[in-house]
Amino acid sequence: MRRIGLVVGIVLTVASLSLGGQQITQYLSNFDVVNNSNSCYDDFELYFYPYDCSCFFGWFPGWGTPPVLNQIFPWQTCQVRWADAQNCVMPGDTVHFGLIIDQMREECSRPPECIAAYWTCRGIPVQQIPIPFQYWDVGDGFVTDVVTYGADCCVLRGLGLESVIIDRWFTVIDGSMPLESMMWDEIGPPRGLNWQRFETETLQAGSESIPLEIPIRPGQSALVAIAVRSGAGEELVRILNQAVTSGLLGSTGTSGIGCVDFEDPAAGRYVVTDVLNDSGAQIEVLPFQWGSLAWTYTGYLDIWSAGKAGGSGQETWTNNVNLAITLPEFCEEMSFLFGEYGGNINFGVNGSFFNRADFASLPPTIGSVTVTVTSLGGGLGKVELGGLVTRSTFNIDGTPVTATLIIGGQELAIDDICCE
Repeated sequence: MRRIGLVVGIVLTVASLSLGGQQITQYLSNFDVVNNSNSCYDDFELYFYPYDCSCFFGWFPGWGTPPVLNQIFPWQTCQVRWADAQNCVMPGDTVHFGLIIDQMREECSRPPECIAAYWTCRGIPVQQIPIPFQYWDVGDGFVTDVVTYGADCCVLRGLGLESVIIDRWFTVIDGSMPLESMMWDEIGPPRGLNWQRFETETLQAGSESIPLEIPIRPGQSALVAIAVRSGAGEELVRILNQAVTSGLLGSTGTSGIGCVDFEDPAAGRYVVTDVLNDSGAQIEVLPFQWGSLAWTYTGYLDIWSAGKAGGSGQETWTNNVNLAITLPEFCEEMSFLFGEYGGNINFGVNGSFFNRADFASLPPTIGSVTVTVTSLGGGLGKVELGGLVTRSTFNIDGTPVTATLIIGGQELAIDDICCE
């Protein structure tokens, strides 16, 4: 029997849970699937039971995207299907997938009873893959990594996988690890971190779970590496999980800093890698992504009093640069003034990065955050973000950048970034 190997790197952050007044902020699933069979597959499918397909609102842009979401009634099952009939996955190839899950809705925060995965060919399941399910619980000063091995609907009894062996490692870091770095090394968890080994345990299907309590402070991330083996010792699944808490390390646990109004920095011109400070926030000048998706490092930032954003006093003028704005606290609501005078804009919040023609083209919701764009005429406007906005990590031309907000444009004025 040919065995299909699955290597999974998952980052999990659950927004509906609180941590001593703080919250865990998002839920992202990022995984690599290896085809180590002798067949070429044009389809990969995940089944979540019971689960609502509307809980999935984003995905990693790669092979087989956009995935097709199919709500299967009356079984309350969500099928997520990636397919590319013109470019099948050859033996030995690795494919990268990712999903973003809305955890602010109660029906999305409840874990499914089981998850099943299949390589398929022309829509016909060929080989099922065992996937234990992981989720996070939260307490006062700790998070708990919980691993369970599904219900009868997901158990591969024909393959002798009524139980699996779980090896776990865990660590805690300040800030968070970017999604792109959540990958196993060939011989174990990612190097360079202070991993601690948890005891090896056997997990029975459909009847038990294994909790691992990890002490953590607001603004830190708990990472768990999980290796899943069959009773015969064959590696089946490798997982990386991350729980990212809101707030900054050492923060008071309260939100709101007032407004970043750009009155503190000296007026003048700044370029990529320059760092400014204003109203307790750090502002770093970063490269900008054009509408063509190419990155440029030759733009500049002007601090002046031209009134192009509709505010008062000094403001910023971004000419082909981004600003990474890191606030000392999280925000329960955020707003800022802008003036658009040409070209595209970049915008990032809670780890999601967008390249759009203008602010009006942003989605109405980004995870659990609502986005309201109000036109004030003449290119002026106001953006209001409703919901928890916290420091997170963004991929800026392959470099991880931790910030509360990423914002920039080709001819864009910004003023009065206010946090409540």
